[in-house]
Amino acid sequence: MSRVSPSLARRIDRLARHAHAFHRFAHHPLCMPYAGELVALGARRRVCRGCLAVVLGFIIGSSIGLSLPPHPRAEYLLGGLAALVGLTSLRLRLGKFVARFLPSMLGSMALAAALHRACVGDNGGLLTLTAGLLIGTCCFVAYRLRGPNRAACTRCPERLKTPCSGLMPIVRRERAFQRLSQRWIDAEQSGHFGNNVRNLVNTSPSRDAVTGAVADRGSQRLAPKRAAPLPGLSRDLPRWQGLVLRLTRAPAERADVAKKGPPA
Repeated sequence: MSRVSPSLARRIDRLARHAHAFHRFAHHPLCMPYAGELVALGARRRVCRGCLAVVLGFIIGSSIGLSLPPHPRAEYLLGGLAALVGLTSLRLRLGKFVARFLPSMLGSMALAAALHRACVGDNGGLLTLTAGLLIGTCCFVAYRLRGPNRAACTRCPERLKTPCSGLMPIVRRERAFQRLSQRWIDAEQSGHFGNNVRNLVNTSPSRDAVTGAVADRGSQRLAPKRAAPLPGLSRDLPRWQGLVLRLTRAPAERADVAKKGPPA
């Protein structure tokens, strides 16, 4: 098994990241039934709408929680409401704003407020922060155990097609990446082979003889070959004229010429 150089390996890694960047955070097929689950960023790049809502909710909630004065009861209320809405979204089909944005914003507000209290030396804030992180981890594990919702795939007429239209852009990009990376690997290996042959010729005692023999063999291989003369025709005629004359002769004349042989 051949090994590639470290520089080529890094180049292939960069190519792979660039090739699959357009769907790296899509988390859904790229077909029309899942268009409501995705956000278009540019012509080809797609981002999961739910994950984008979670990130925006976390940023907004953390900013609000750090700017407000600490209040323990408000932290408990926000954290409990976030856990309730998040667990409900695992059973019911809710919108992305309710199922993703609100729990993320409310939970991050509670955690940011608890962190603010812990930073000023309040032990209650540290306990609240630890409990909130544990509850958030449990909710995330429950979400991962439930798995993604693929109800649209069960009703799709292309469910037996491999690959379907939602995965075809990803498959085409992967095939193009494999072709280009294999071309780079082949070029590197052929370059190493050429360097080895060049070193062998340079260190050989009969370098001139070897290069002369290779040149003669190459000139013989590239020299045009003379076609064999057709029977019954003059050797001075070009090949295409002799072929025309042979085909335009009568059958009896061709047989007579074939018996007599070529003219002297």
